[in-house]
Amino acid sequence: FTVGKGEVIEAYLMAKLTRYRSTDSVPATLDDTGWDLYYTDALAADILPLYQEFSDQGVYVDLDLGVVLRPAVVEDPRTNTYVIILDCVLDGAVARSADGELAPGATPGVAENGYAFALINEDGTWKVDNYSDEVSACASR
Repeated sequence: FTVGKGEVIEAYLMAKLTRYRSTDSVPATLDDTGWDLYYTDALAADILPLYQEFSDQGVYVDLDLGVVLRPAVVEDPRTNTYVIILDCVLDGAVARSADGELAPGATPGVAENGYAFALINEDGTWKVDNYSDEVSACASR
């Protein structure tokens, strides 16, 4: 099998970094090149308007208590062009309004959240193509 787990994990981590770097200020900096490098065009087209909407409302992400990513590549199904990453995230980020107060619906503290991310290889570059909640990602942690 020729897919290196390291390169897939690195692409995933760079995608997450892009997301946090883009949404940690008002206005959001959604022109970050990471959106082109680490997300498929289709996924970026789906989620960037949501982040723009938050920014337009004066909401940003404060990493507050930090975020711990614990990704793992799922062994099956895995091909040279498709990989699933499960991540059990310890998420201490919180949404805040432009004045620094908690945004409506935001809850401070650290939450454990499980996710599944599908990555595809486009012309030799791994990109996040889709994601969903996945409680089993935290089952064995």
